Amino acid sequence: MKYLCVQCDKSFVHDGPDRPRCPSCMRVSSLEEMKGAGGTQASKRPPQRTLFVGGLVLAAVAFAGAYALWFRNAPEAVNGEPEKRPLRSGEVLGFLAKEGVSDATLPTFFDASGATSDFASDHAKGDSSASKTKSLVAAIRARASKQAFVPWSPSTPREPAVRAPSAVFPLLAKDGGRAHLFPLEVALAAVVALRAEDVPAMLAEVIRFEAETAPPDPSGKFGYYGVAVPTKPGGDEYDIFDPYAGREPKSVAESRVLTDIQALGAVLNHRAVHAYAVEGKTSEALALSEKAVALDPLSPNARGVHASVLSFSGGGPEALREFEAASSIRLDPPRQLFLAQIALARQDLDGANKHIAEALRDHPDFGEAHALLAQIRLAGRDSSGAKSEIEAAEAADSDLPSLPLLWADYHMLQGDMELAAKFADKALATARHNWQVRLKAAWVLRAAGRYDEMRVEAKRVLDAVPAAQRDVMKQTIEQLLGPTALEDSGPSEVAAPSGAESPEGVAALPEANGEEFKLGQGSSLLGGDTGGGLRLQGGGSGSGATGGLGDDFQLKLEP
Repeated sequence: MKYLCVQCDKSFVHDGPDRPRCPSCMRVSSLEEMKGAGGTQASKRPPQRTLFVGGLVLAAVAFAGAYALWFRNAPEAVNGEPEKRPLRSGEVLGFLAKEGVSDATLPTFFDASGATSDFASDHAKGDSSASKTKSLVAAIRARASKQAFVPWSPSTPREPAVRAPSAVFPLLAKDGGRAHLFPLEVALAAVVALRAEDVPAMLAEVIRFEAETAPPDPSGKFGYYGVAVPTKPGGDEYDIFDPYAGREPKSVAESRVLTDIQALGAVLNHRAVHAYAVEGKTSEALALSEKAVALDPLSPNARGVHASVLSFSGGGPEALREFEAASSIRLDPPRQLFLAQIALARQDLDGANKHIAEALRDHPDFGEAHALLAQIRLAGRDSSGAKSEIEAAEAADSDLPSLPLLWADYHMLQGDMELAAKFADKALATARHNWQVRLKAAWVLRAAGRYDEMRVEAKRVLDAVPAAQRDVMKQTIEQLLGPTALEDSGPSEVAAPSGAESPEGVAALPEANGEEFKLGQGSSLLGGDTGGGLRLQGGGSGSGATGGLGDDFQLKLEP
């Protein structure tokens, strides 16, 4: 039987027992049966005429298919803001072009072909959007129970970069594969699969779950995502489903339903973190974070990441404004922690403790907040208090990537360099792709007298950054690790320049003098947790969420 898809104007033949589905847009409800297609009249025509007419039909079908393919991949003229509904490919391209974003890979994140449509057809069962969503989410949770995927720490960038749904569903087919997936990947894959079954699903950012003692995304960089399905057809109220961890919709206390363009902004934001923290490509990260903010200016995640990349790139005043914008949009626990870090950079310990206390008020198991408190205790050489906070951070999130190096700092404070170096080794074993971790671990190895290994890590850090940043990185390495850190061989002891500080910085905060303050943990705003410092130079008054830092301050995120 031949069918015509009125959605994409493509005809096709389907003779199987299952429901016909357009091979182009994967819809099942936009099909019309083509009456008389392949009928008996054609068989009575003379052979030559049959071939001639058949050739015209085939040519017309081929032309229609080519036109439909071009039309679906051509930008449409769009006006206003994108609506909260599934957008056509042309609309997606039109809105991207409107924002000056030219990235041919982005529309593929809504591609429902291959394994995505197969999974949807097999598991999205029911006669309503809600029932189809429940059955598909249950199927994804069943795959999680088979260890097809496991949660990935939201505080840690991952290799590889964020995956499209077409790459996610093959991973779900492998029992025991233990693929590391982000909430965005799982939720967006579920959204696209549901759309293949005519469910008008949207991506939603979950901001808070009822009665939970830690924020959904402790990092404040990536976001936590679920699937939004209208409670009534065409309505603006949604049930939010959680395919990543399986929470019930009623547990969602606060959420934000995203347009498809905002969803792609989240994709670009993930890519920006990966470009900076994993690949060391600052310029590429800056361009990606700018695009992410353009597609979703109301995302505090995207604005915070953009601020962090600007910090490292030397755009201090603009970075401060972006930090302030992120906190103005949503003053949640991760943003409170950002403000605490800036307060520490100003030597405002009371202000920092106030922000941290606010972050922990309703979220006592916020591991990153305990980790920052541990750094403050280490800076004050309060070993007992530091140990208590490190243990609290570990209890909240045993996978927190800052833990090994926090323990390394603690044991260095205790004078046990050998044990400190063992924790540096552990940090390297779990986060070798993170150049920031390598740099801080190299500093610990140097303190422990393991100079050859320190030089190996120093060279790997230098190799990890793009050529354009290598001169700056070389200076940073030599400042922190000594002038012979990048040599093939050197003296048995490597002397660091006078006054060199730990990459964490907090352990040696200078007195406030209006010239320069340095804060460790700055790089945790972007992909790490260690090996970075937030540097503020200059002076000024100013106002706002940044607590009085003027525009003449220079904010740098250092490796």
